[in-house]
Amino acid sequence: MRRHFAIFLCICATTVLAADGPLPAQITIDSSVVKSGLDPLDYCSANWVWTTGTHALRKILATPDYRRDFMKFLHDDVHIRTLRYPAGGNVQYVHFGIPGAHFIDDMRKTDSSANPDDWIELDEFFKFLADGDLRTIFQVNTLSWYDDAKDKLVSFIPPGTKLPMTKDKIDRAGLQKAADRVEKMAQWIKANHYDRLIRIWEFGNEEYGGYTGETYGVIAGELIRRVKKVLPEARIVVTNQLGVTHDEWKQIHNEFSVGVLKELREEKLADVIDGVTNHVYGFAIVRPDGNIGTSTAYQEFAAYTSFLPDDPYRQPWEPLVNEKGQRVSIVRKQADMLDANGYPHTNIFMTEFRLGGMQEQYNQSLANGLGNLQLAAAYAAAPRVGGCTIHSLLHASAVTHQRPFQIWGYDVINFQMDEDLHPRFVSTPVSEAYNLLWQIAQGDVLRSTSSNPLLFTVATRDAKSLRLLVINRAARPESEKDVRPNTWTWGDSADSLAKESEQGDAFDVTITLPGEFQASNQVQVMSLGEKEKLSDRSVDPGTLNVHEVKVHTRTVSGMVKGNRATYQFPPHCATLLEFKRR
Repeated sequence: MRRHFAIFLCICATTVLAADGPLPAQITIDSSVVKSGLDPLDYCSANWVWTTGTHALRKILATPDYRRDFMKFLHDDVHIRTLRYPAGGNVQYVHFGIPGAHFIDDMRKTDSSANPDDWIELDEFFKFLADGDLRTIFQVNTLSWYDDAKDKLVSFIPPGTKLPMTKDKIDRAGLQKAADRVEKMAQWIKANHYDRLIRIWEFGNEEYGGYTGETYGVIAGELIRRVKKVLPEARIVVTNQLGVTHDEWKQIHNEFSVGVLKELREEKLADVIDGVTNHVYGFAIVRPDGNIGTSTAYQEFAAYTSFLPDDPYRQPWEPLVNEKGQRVSIVRKQADMLDANGYPHTNIFMTEFRLGGMQEQYNQSLANGLGNLQLAAAYAAAPRVGGCTIHSLLHASAVTHQRPFQIWGYDVINFQMDEDLHPRFVSTPVSEAYNLLWQIAQGDVLRSTSSNPLLFTVATRDAKSLRLLVINRAARPESEKDVRPNTWTWGDSADSLAKESEQGDAFDVTITLPGEFQASNQVQVMSLGEKEKLSDRSVDPGTLNVHEVKVHTRTVSGMVKGNRATYQFPPHCATLLEFKRR
């Protein structure tokens, strides 16, 4: 896309040229099913807490009132119902029957604040899930094993090993001990009827830095056999990663992934692999030194809502092409890899994804909430994507009180636990978006199209309802700095969005419903961000004051006539319309 110079030398000039009222548009939903059988438990998922925050969890789980409130907040308030346990690299410390105190020294090598008394053991975690009717993406360790004779945690990668480690270097005796422990864990889970709480079994986490794909395949393969021996119905997901960067990691990721698929196929396990992973992160602005820069909320909104995972052109990395040289999306590229290696029925699980965070000032603003909602809803609608998990769950203000404000945004729930504040759980626009995702990620995805590309749509239907999610991407800049030149991951997204929004940023829409769907005239409307400013921050800089942006629900009458409905979609807002059958 070319840059549009001088458009914003005078912001008021844009306002003068803009249309006086909402623009007309059409959205059409037909009966074509593009993806079937969505279950929100696979998509309304967040990563568990890294060891820096486990003392906050300890306080929550050890205090009956906090525990109850936390459970209710997840279950009913923000509809985050599945927890990926443990958090990322913490998987190497989970060994059934071995308390955290036995490997705390190893944990502190990567997290100096780790506290053995705060570690949430397996039995406590599963009891929490059972009490709250929650679910888990359950990670199984492929990185280390526990030597009972020496009472010591042992990495599969010996000190001084040349990386990536090849499979001839695997400690086979250690692998059998690890497999024995995993089988015992599976038996314990079955005996306690906890297997119903596990959505998928995910083996390992980002091993491509230390193993070849074949090495990981051998280790994961043995553990998979042990789990399937005890729980034949367990859904199995293994580590892959599609290379999307310009550096050496692109080749590392791709070679690792192909090696995993090859090794598991040779071990006769291809038919039991239900999914492979992909971890997707994106930031609005990256400085020339590779670090994250500051941004405006408008810039983040423009960047995040320009990214669609199943679109070959709207994505933040270098172009991806198929064998014919045609541009393809990240989902299609990874699906092609699976098909080419003999896994035609294997799905893709985004077990870590996040747009924004860490150093971006507006990372928990409405802009970021709407961007992450669009990405998650697009994953739910995209063929071949079996689930997605946002990174990560919980920020505790007592833990990070001395950190800069920008660090807040990487977690989606705030727990205010300082002595001078009444302890409470606070939703952000990112976590609040899951109220809408929970509604849309049910039933079958229907084909939906919009006459204006600024209106992002996803439609789903089950036996009783048809739901339409619309995110209005149109937005006018609030100031000239909203489109100032910068180093972008997403090119000139802010310039382009501002240009596209010149004619107006609200829409009068006629919605055509499938002909056979007879809708009631009472339509439930859920909205996030209506009448809010993009520039409002979720957390005031330097304070613990939180500005909550909530989903609002109301019932509207008179908008349906036959198989047509009309609705006016306000700017930079997510709206979910639920049509009930008559």
